[in-house]
Amino acid sequence: MIIKRKNKARSYYAGFDRLDNELNKIWMENSRRIKNI
Repeated sequence: MIIKRKNKARSYYAGFDRLDNELNKIWMENSRRIKNI
């Protein structure tokens, strides 16, 4: 039971990591556009 819970938590964290990376890319692109203006 404990192992299953750990795996679930791990997958949740992996999802958050992917979201964070995507948000980081978008933020970087937006900041570049603002600098260009």
